[in-house]
Amino acid sequence: MLPLLAIGPSTDGQQDKRKTEAENVKLVERDRKSYRYEIVNAVKISPSNVEGSVRNIRSKTETNGELLPLPFFSAVPYGHPANDTREEGEGQIVARAFERKDVIDVDRGSEGLSNFTTNVENFVYLLKKIYIQQDVAERIDRKCGAYNCFVPEISVKPTRQSHCTPNVCQNFFKQALDAFIVKLLPWKAPETVALRVPRELPSKEETNPSNWKYAMDETWGELKWTIFLASQGVTVPVLLAIPIPIEGTDVTFAYVFESGWTSLENLMVSVARTPASVALLDGKYLADRLAELNTTLAQKGILLFDVKPPNIVVKRLPGDDGKYAIRMIDFDEKFVADANRHVPSGAPTNTYSSLKERASDAGQTIESILPDLAELKTAEACVFLLNSLLLFNTIASHPPFLTDNRAFDHPTLKTFLAETAKTMLDRWNDVKRSADSNPLCAFLNEDVSFAEVYESEGANRGAAHEGFDINLFLLSSGSKEDFYDALRQTFYLLLANYALDKGVRKDLGIGPHAGEWKTLYPEGMDGKGYLEFIVTYLYAKYGN
Repeated sequence: MLPLLAIGPSTDGQQDKRKTEAENVKLVERDRKSYRYEIVNAVKISPSNVEGSVRNIRSKTETNGELLPLPFFSAVPYGHPANDTREEGEGQIVARAFERKDVIDVDRGSEGLSNFTTNVENFVYLLKKIYIQQDVAERIDRKCGAYNCFVPEISVKPTRQSHCTPNVCQNFFKQALDAFIVKLLPWKAPETVALRVPRELPSKEETNPSNWKYAMDETWGELKWTIFLASQGVTVPVLLAIPIPIEGTDVTFAYVFESGWTSLENLMVSVARTPASVALLDGKYLADRLAELNTTLAQKGILLFDVKPPNIVVKRLPGDDGKYAIRMIDFDEKFVADANRHVPSGAPTNTYSSLKERASDAGQTIESILPDLAELKTAEACVFLLNSLLLFNTIASHPPFLTDNRAFDHPTLKTFLAETAKTMLDRWNDVKRSADSNPLCAFLNEDVSFAEVYESEGANRGAAHEGFDINLFLLSSGSKEDFYDALRQTFYLLLANYALDKGVRKDLGIGPHAGEWKTLYPEGMDGKGYLEFIVTYLYAKYGN
């Protein structure tokens, strides 16, 4: 069981940390009958107990229909200037709840400007008014996807504007944003930040109750993964996660990040359009940094099924040698999994081989041992391999991500792809040395139960699809009986969604009819297992 998801007995050190957190929470009596919880001060959340802490804070935000305090969060990795944690390598996560009428003082005296005050409720109102509501937001520099909009650069430096514009108090909002960041971090915010907001706020009236619950679970699940991975240096530091009230006691979140990051997709297209002689990108350096990110994820056992070039961001480092920092973003809980979520403590009593043998002796299929497989620990090499393979699947299926095919011919980008493909192949070689150490990869390599869906038409992310019967939240909340089935179906779903009628299928010359993949297996794959076939195909395409 990963420390991130540990719910059982804790070590003495963890108990001390949780006790400290509990001391910052007090019970407040209201008219002698009703009660609410209030986080008194900024609470430091241990990265080893993110799930439990976020669940605890959520429960105190959604109680009895009352308008409770709003929880704000920040998360930065070890070594970040805002991190005052003294423990070596430890990231920092901070939470603080504010009453909606709490006053925020904004000090502008050092800039020779008048101070002003606002309150939490007005601050959040201005955020919605400026950046989410369409009538005003159309005039803001936003870049929108299906579910979220991104504002790449907001200046929080004070100006001499002393009054609100007719529609919004945009300048005051920006400076209040700076004040909020300072309240959670022992650090003055940079002069510019980036902002991610929901494209639109969900409506409870237009959503059936079960779907509304899933939507709220997804909101808090994404928060959990985002602040944890920010503390581990996998994603961009979260300077502020801002709760936006919706439908009474429910909230969604906007995120304030460091500015200056762009997507890997944009970088690859930009480099592809630049002559090789002047292109400033160190392809090997970028591949090595990507491998480091995948190593961190693998050490934590975290699978990112929706990894793709738009969900990877880069930032130019100082100097003229073409080096970039690289991070991952967008952690929709439906497509993130702890591969070892159901692994019990202590030595395992079974192995992949022994479970297969047991099923065979009983005349059963591999389906009968899926719950037992969920209790087997999957090693880092397998997690690394699957994350790399899913990324390469989207690169191989370049439209709509890499619409400029010159990216595949550019020498600098070919180096990046070749180095990344080689690392993926190396991890596959590690995996196949021992099926018992890598049960998930061994299982996927042999399993073809849903492989034909990879070949079928109409796969859409999150939608019902012929061949799939999956609740996507089983990855994060399901039992061990459902877990392996959810893992394999999500794996196939994402392969199908991004490779459909694109690179891999086209190159293999496979037609559009469901079942042709199964016909191809195993003869058409020269006896290779399913994963081995895809890995060797991708390496042959990009690794040379």
